[in-house]
Amino acid sequence: MRQAPRDAVDYSRPQDSTVSLLYIGIALFYEVYYLISVRFMGGELFFDAAEVWLPIAKGIANGGSLYVEPLTDNKSPVWHALNYLVYQTGHYTPVFILLTAVANATVAFLLYRWLANSNYRKGGVIAGLLYLAATPFVYGTIINVRSFAMVCVLAALLSTTPIRRGVWTALAVLLSQYSIFAIPILALTGSRQSENAIRWLQKYCVTGALVGVLAFMPLLYWGTDVLVAGVQQSFLNAGNYVLTHADHGNPFTNPGTYIENHARMVRQLLFLLVPSAIVIVQRLRSPRKWALDAFAIAVALAVSFGITLLLRSLQYYWLPPSVFLAAIVGIGVESWFTPPRTD
Repeated sequence: MRQAPRDAVDYSRPQDSTVSLLYIGIALFYEVYYLISVRFMGGELFFDAAEVWLPIAKGIANGGSLYVEPLTDNKSPVWHALNYLVYQTGHYTPVFILLTAVANATVAFLLYRWLANSNYRKGGVIAGLLYLAATPFVYGTIINVRSFAMVCVLAALLSTTPIRRGVWTALAVLLSQYSIFAIPILALTGSRQSENAIRWLQKYCVTGALVGVLAFMPLLYWGTDVLVAGVQQSFLNAGNYVLTHADHGNPFTNPGTYIENHARMVRQLLFLLVPSAIVIVQRLRSPRKWALDAFAIAVALAVSFGITLLLRSLQYYWLPPSVFLAAIVGIGVESWFTPPRTD
């Protein structure tokens, strides 16, 4: 019997181009609806975008200095560089919402590619779809830093060299400080792929630190005082913000509302939480030995980002954990419907 050529396309498996178009279509649908609601249906632009980031971009354009009153914020220069560039287009709201759609579609596609690289191609498709299904519930459709940060976290997971992984990790932390919780997993999984783990970790750490330093250097345009203020507001004030910033998601200032918010989010995300819990329990009861595979990494990252839920109950704090809960479900679903490998 004649064998098919090695480069023949297997149409029974999802193709990258088809999957990417599917994700882009879904993400655009969400964001177009959100844009229409903001422009024509009385919807409101997310508070941070409307009351913090847009005024900061306007202030910088008018000659103000970032991180100097009234242009203060706890986001890094990387986010504010993007924020300012979007403002300069003259169409701040539609352009940023479109970029958010691109970010969410990219998160879904990178999630799919990561699982596909671990032989869970169909599970990867499911995971990407589940993440996109969760975005309206976790405020992933609003202008937010976390969608962009998760692009970088997943890009880091897909990177094998310490320099590339270090760059992507640093960008993730610069976009969302809570991405720091992913660093131990990213460092461990990356170094285990190298013959010289210590050397790999050295390059990874130096690269990440260098990117972090370079990100703040443009602040010297306004002087060293602004540079110091930028570092302080972006990172050094984090503890004070967590403990004392009185928003409705703070367990230290509003414990009742904090519990109510989480209870509502749990109900809305049952389609992720229940099946992911079932998959984890099945793995725990399985006689097979645990390994540092995609499943273990997804569980570790879901737990790591889940730590942030102890600090706030705001909807978008659920976005990073939802990415890896979707991965757990995708892996489980493919395992349920795929015959065990015999090789």
